[in-house]
Amino acid sequence: MKTTPILSRFLVIILAAGLTPFCFPPFDAWPLMLVSIFLLLWAATGSTMRVAFYGGLLFGVISFGASLAWLSTIFGPRCITLFLMFGMFPAFFCMTIKTLRDRFPERPVMVMLLVAVSWTAIEFFRSEIFYLRFPWITPGTSLGPTFLSPLIGVYGATFLIVLAVAGLLHRRTQTIGAVLCLCICLLGFWRPAPVQLSADDNDHFVVGLVQAEERSHLHYIKWTRSLASQKPDLVVWPEYSLPDDVEKDEWVYRALTNLCAEMDIIMVVGTRTVLGPGTRDWHNTAMVLNADGIVGRTHKARPIHFMNDGQPATHSVPVQTRLGAMANPVCFDCDYTEITRRFAAAESDFFAVPIMDAERWTAWQHVQHAALLRCRAAETGRWFASAASSGVSQIIDPTGHVHHEMGAMEEGAFAGRIAPREGRTLFVRVGWLFPWVNLAVFVLLAFWLVLGKGLPLSRRQT
Repeated sequence: MKTTPILSRFLVIILAAGLTPFCFPPFDAWPLMLVSIFLLLWAATGSTMRVAFYGGLLFGVISFGASLAWLSTIFGPRCITLFLMFGMFPAFFCMTIKTLRDRFPERPVMVMLLVAVSWTAIEFFRSEIFYLRFPWITPGTSLGPTFLSPLIGVYGATFLIVLAVAGLLHRRTQTIGAVLCLCICLLGFWRPAPVQLSADDNDHFVVGLVQAEERSHLHYIKWTRSLASQKPDLVVWPEYSLPDDVEKDEWVYRALTNLCAEMDIIMVVGTRTVLGPGTRDWHNTAMVLNADGIVGRTHKARPIHFMNDGQPATHSVPVQTRLGAMANPVCFDCDYTEITRRFAAAESDFFAVPIMDAERWTAWQHVQHAALLRCRAAETGRWFASAASSGVSQIIDPTGHVHHEMGAMEEGAFAGRIAPREGRTLFVRVGWLFPWVNLAVFVLLAFWLVLGKGLPLSRRQT
């Protein structure tokens, strides 16, 4: 049997990586993810271990680099180092599945399952545990909110996608893989219906969102007053809308409480809570106020890497208000399944999220970020209202549908209705453990392959 030339395999890997950016916003051509992963698995595992490693590395660098090119506006040339580091994860994955296919050529069903476990485990480690955890650009998030979201979340969707594609690689599992691919397409094209709130419902309320990058409280007050005709009960300003500690500026503090009294509203504003004299002795805070003063604070749990973004919070609990128990994770916190899950597990009724997506980070970054919040809403089964500095601000229902939004690079204010919800989704109760199970299985598998009956070093292909 003639072996496909190595150059041809690398060209296929480049094609696979080149498809990745089109799977995510603003393109949202998520079916291409099936094609991309299939090409990667076929090209990287049909040759030597060396090809598997460098093929996976090449795929990772190109796919992450092309999908996250906007990172250059934040880190400049240093983002190349980040892409190389991110590329190591698909490289490790390709080496793992190459070993599995060589070790168990007559057990295609087992290999199919372990390939999906390996990808899910490595992705989960890269996204939620690794020091540079960054949960963007995953198969599960490309698919978006589906009927699976409140059950096993985005990592469960990733598992199913990779399982389906892995099944197509072997003649004995192709039927299984084809059926699973059909199921994924059904999930993608037939999604849960939007949640409709009746005007007669007594439990809903109006939330107003202000989108602006101006760092003046007077500017935000002007936009907040523009919502008066819609009679909001809650108004959310972006992260860092007030970059200095509000409690230490009596004039600004009094202006905010007076605004709350004037409009009879609760406000969520992005500010700082100073802890000490040091330049890093502070929390990035979502502060909740009403006419009487401060109702509660939520500090950012996941400060952005390589930035002075404050000290991380140590707990995630909702703020009790007259509208219900309100969760206020700050911006980057909503990129992770763990933070929003903790809020939902703590009996939060709805989410009000201040976000800072700087205009210079480009609209591409903004629309990718907005998609992550839709996944979090579907996983937790809660309404989300997020106010972003330069977009995308949005009101999202518990199935992940956007009811109102303001696009990237716009400035203004808008309002919509949301409702508190009780209960916990299966994901919040136990489904969040699914990636942890995959990780545990993968660790055992790795030890077994290296220390047990895996390929000894002397027999590995190079």
